[in-house]
Amino acid sequence: MKPCEEEEDEGGAAGGGDPWKECVEVAVQLALRAGQIIRKALKEEKQVSTKTSAADLVTETDHFVENLIISVLKEKFPSHRFIAEESTAAGSKCVLTDSPTWIIDPVDGTCNFVHRFPTVAVSIGFAVNKELEFGVIYHCTEERLYTGRRGQGAFCNDKRLHVSKETDISKALILTEIGPKRDPATLKLFLGNIERLLMAQAHGGTSGSYVLPSGCCGHQRDGYVHSSGNTNYSLQTG
Repeated sequence: MKPCEEEEDEGGAAGGGDPWKECVEVAVQLALRAGQIIRKALKEEKQVSTKTSAADLVTETDHFVENLIISVLKEKFPSHRFIAEESTAAGSKCVLTDSPTWIIDPVDGTCNFVHRFPTVAVSIGFAVNKELEFGVIYHCTEERLYTGRRGQGAFCNDKRLHVSKETDISKALILTEIGPKRDPATLKLFLGNIERLLMAQAHGGTSGSYVLPSGCCGHQRDGYVHSSGNTNYSLQTG
């Protein structure tokens, strides 16, 4: 999408430069800032509520971080749209349009976060014309910053990532994720996928985070199987 005149002042660049450079830079700074908040809160007592199921958790930190990210982005890019996990859970429409849209999961791995298990991330994606332009994932405890841009590859702390060259699934490390849904159809799908992976003798496990295994394939992992359905704020970023 060629940025319009207004959008050139909101993260775009005139004269044929990188149209989303400022957006990427802001997303990186916000992910790092949010990661500091989550890292501190990981050690503290939490106010925990449930959403769609007893396994679908949310804390005050989820809300605080999401509000922080959205408020900063709205101030910088007032014409942009937002899809965010907690806002969607609270009733906001989850609609991806052609407009520049930020897709936010403030605490990916909330169940891990609640139990003080350190696999927790901030994820921020950015889509235009329903295509993801870039994604930023920050592993809060390991302080690994993953970035990826359409047509430009993916990086971890500025080091380029490469897709695994492993072609034998019986020698591959495959991660999956259970997700919060526990309805019979979802469980049947998930258990069927796990059975196929086990029958193929794949190496693997679960992570408790959607974006860390899917976004970081090629960095210590060979693949990721998404087994149970999730809304696009996690999948778009990863």
